[in-house]
Amino acid sequence: MSLQTRRHRMPGRSTARTFRLEASTVRLPEPLNSFFAIIFSATNLDRMRYGYRMDYDKGLSIVLEKNPHREVQGLACLALAQFLSDRLRMLRLVEDRPELAECYKIAYGKNYLPELQRLDRAKLASRIEALFERAADDYADVKFRAGTIGETAKSELYDIRYLSVGKLAPDIVGKDQDGKQFKLTDYRGKVVLLYFWSEF
Repeated sequence: MSLQTRRHRMPGRSTARTFRLEASTVRLPEPLNSFFAIIFSATNLDRMRYGYRMDYDKGLSIVLEKNPHREVQGLACLALAQFLSDRLRMLRLVEDRPELAECYKIAYGKNYLPELQRLDRAKLASRIEALFERAADDYADVKFRAGTIGETAKSELYDIRYLSVGKLAPDIVGKDQDGKQFKLTDYRGKVVLLYFWSEF
């Protein structure tokens, strides 16, 4: 990351200096690591969660470990887990659909996917789950959007442990289009297509 300073004059006030964080590189000499960890806002963290640069891994890790504020630590922990989870999802998707490799090359550059593919996926999956567990255990009560970090992290963990590809589907009870009561387990051993829809 690089730090740029800018000067601007606000009405009725003296010239102020603002700092803008650029996520182009992550070469942070001490004590700038601690400085960056303090100035991150919730908006910045949420934006990085949706980013794609692997540099964000180190940046969010720095905030998680060095920021003195528990709320910011929690947001960084959740954002890092979600960011890494998206990278793992991308790897699995391109395995199933190799034609996406060319799309990733156009969107993210020719080196992005090869760098992702060098990651140890088992270790990455384990790290993601550990981060969600930490978020759920240590920052459960921290506010996040309409709920809390704990609620979001637990939902993510449930998806990983019970709804991932290859996992046994949880049982579903409901009515079919003819109003007949059924359970998903009634069709165990058969190929089942579940189509979820809603009307507004």
